[in-house]
Amino acid sequence: HQEDPAYENVILHVVLVEDVPIFRRSGDRIPCVELSGRIPAGLLRKFRQLRHTLAFVPCQAELPEVSPLILQSWLDRLAVERLEAKTVQLEECLEACRHDWEEMVYREVGRCLGYSVNSQPFAWLTAQLPLSIVRRYRDRPLSLEALVFGQAGFLERHFVEEYPQQLQREYRFLQKKHHLQPLDPAVWKFARMRPANFPTLRLAQLAALLLHRQHWLANLLDADSPEAIADFFEAETNPYWHWHYRFEQSGKSPPRHAGLGMVGRQIVNVIAPVLFLYGQRKEQKRLQQRALDLLEALPPEDNRIIRYWRQLGIMPATAF
Repeated sequence: HQEDPAYENVILHVVLVEDVPIFRRSGDRIPCVELSGRIPAGLLRKFRQLRHTLAFVPCQAELPEVSPLILQSWLDRLAVERLEAKTVQLEECLEACRHDWEEMVYREVGRCLGYSVNSQPFAWLTAQLPLSIVRRYRDRPLSLEALVFGQAGFLERHFVEEYPQQLQREYRFLQKKHHLQPLDPAVWKFARMRPANFPTLRLAQLAALLLHRQHWLANLLDADSPEAIADFFEAETNPYWHWHYRFEQSGKSPPRHAGLGMVGRQIVNVIAPVLFLYGQRKEQKRLQQRALDLLEALPPEDNRIIRYWRQLGIMPATAF
């Protein structure tokens, strides 16, 4: 990268072994610090051993030598660091929302509904469909659903069934009224996904929450248990989605209620970090503690990675 102009401002080159001197384009040699003689040999051997191991967890052979107290302290610290890292993302979103907490919660809940594969399209959608528009149609289900699906780009085709036709007509009117530009429907991913997690169903859930739940921030600040948060997300979708996974594609009745997995993801990725950040900003330690309590109340997931850690003697007590 010495040919990259962006590296012209480098003031020090730090390497393990300086095998080749590095020069700026002007011909000046960049000062270098070689670490090979400054690191204990035993530490280097351990580094190389861990780096080249094929084990799932490189340090798993060393785990029996770690005291339970040190291990638990480390895990507790990792949990706090993870929560702090998530609050950094929330702070960036809060800044983008001009410090409107309600708007920030709306965007982050939407992002989380998309799981990892569709989180970005949900982020684009909620940014292009702000609460300032949504609030005007909370007493008009057809209009609000048309806004959600229309902005997502799912109403840009020909339909035979009456419900999507109604949505399409309503969206065309609202699109002109609010000067809206829909997303390209190609940004939404359906491949290798369980139908219950299709973005169309998640969008229906978002529309239901917008219709049936107001004052999201206040509701979530008052929630003191995973069960209370699950109640918040129990918003009934339009009956059309009781028998469809996608527009004009019917099938076995999809789940009508928020699953424990979805609620758990919302707590881990949105609710607890929001509580922690809000408590931090407002100097309310009880909210920060409630965030930690919520995370500790969530049971651990059951997946391949968790099962492997259990085989190594690390028994997760919570989902965080």
